[in-house]
Amino acid sequence: MKRLFLTTIAGLLLLSSQTFAKSNDLISDLQQEAEELNTPAETSIQSIEMINIGSGPCQDWISEKDWNPGKNTKPDGSYFYVESASAVIDAPPGHPNYINSRQNAYVKAMMNAKGKILQYLETEFSREVTFNTKEGEFTTEKEADKKNTEIPEESALQQIKRKTLSLINATLDEKLKAKGVDPDSNNPVDQETVEEAVQEVLISKEFRDLASSHSSLQLKGVRRVFVNESIKKGEQGEICLVALYSPKTMAMADAIFSDPSLAPEGTPNKPIKQQIPDWRTPEGVAQLLSTFGTEMLRDENGQFHVVAYAQSAPKTKSKTAQSQAIKKARTRAKAELRTFAQENAVLNDAKEDYELAKELSEAMAEYEGGDAYMDTLSSISGPAKISGMRELGVWGAKHPITGQVVIGSIVVWSPDDAKSARQMKSELGAKPKSSRKSSARKSSRFKSDALKAKGSYQGSASGGSSEEDF
Repeated sequence: MKRLFLTTIAGLLLLSSQTFAKSNDLISDLQQEAEELNTPAETSIQSIEMINIGSGPCQDWISEKDWNPGKNTKPDGSYFYVESASAVIDAPPGHPNYINSRQNAYVKAMMNAKGKILQYLETEFSREVTFNTKEGEFTTEKEADKKNTEIPEESALQQIKRKTLSLINATLDEKLKAKGVDPDSNNPVDQETVEEAVQEVLISKEFRDLASSHSSLQLKGVRRVFVNESIKKGEQGEICLVALYSPKTMAMADAIFSDPSLAPEGTPNKPIKQQIPDWRTPEGVAQLLSTFGTEMLRDENGQFHVVAYAQSAPKTKSKTAQSQAIKKARTRAKAELRTFAQENAVLNDAKEDYELAKELSEAMAEYEGGDAYMDTLSSISGPAKISGMRELGVWGAKHPITGQVVIGSIVVWSPDDAKSARQMKSELGAKPKSSRKSSARKSSRFKSDALKAKGSYQGSASGGSSEEDF
């Protein structure tokens, strides 16, 4: 009896251990299945490759500022709007027009940003979608084809249709000959084979989706707050920027365009020259190489200044070409100021997707599909008189990648400069109390060799520089 009891206990322990082992196996299987369900397969993660779609550094800059693309609200309740955009430098590095192409890329990027602003403010949008399924041919279509054949003089469309049919017939003739059938034979069996081969389209499906938009508004005070230029080996260069406008920037634009007294006031800051990269040092020029467009800065009195940066490139190594490049950069910087003050911006874009599918006889099918997109951006700033624009600095350097010479100009406008310029204009326009006749000047001619320097020279002069003299 004792032996039977021990045997029974041993059997129960064995059964229990087997059950426990199976239980552990079941739990392990369930845990593994749960992990597989909750964890994506490693191959699916590795198959995703991220690509650079532009504006990356600018979008990162917005994130670092804790801003959002679009409208942002300040703690005091006022708002500002930011948007990022980019453009490719179309000219390859080293091309004679590469330096100018960089400047153009900045303008294109700003235009793209303004296009987003226009669409945000107001957009007239339209869309047309059609999906047509057709089987067979209508009698009206046959009659139209018959009338077209009766016209003695073919139109351009009819010529295309006739040539297309000829091409189709030639292709069918080759296929019939390959099957051992004479396409020109009058044999009824051959004619029946030809009729079976030349069947019309059984079913056709056509899809078309056309969307278009139009935005046209007057913009003012749109400035850039950040710009980035990047060039990677073996790739085209790219410029991205962050554009901004707010009630203050728009008020500053009104001050430039009409009345300097409309300019906003801010808290005091460092002098303007201390806020702009020093164009007389390599470190400052290194920053200026990728500085374009307009920005607003506050001086030590809290007065806002609009500073515009632009670049150009001399055609040759001569001093004359360098002087011309300075003038071109200066003119472009002033143009940036004019656009900041006021512009009429227009954006038109259109997007089309289409598909055409045909079911033919003998289980044959044809498919054609594609898409198209076009956008047009324009900005027009008409003639306007602006007083007080002055060139703050000019610089020159070699581009670090191509070695090409870059000439930059820094132009600034402030309410005080505008008031001073208008006052001087009024004084210069006043009639003098007395006048003297100037003595006539005689022109002189000399040989061109006389213009060549025979050595080195540097000189300077100063007169009437005491504050009491002006």
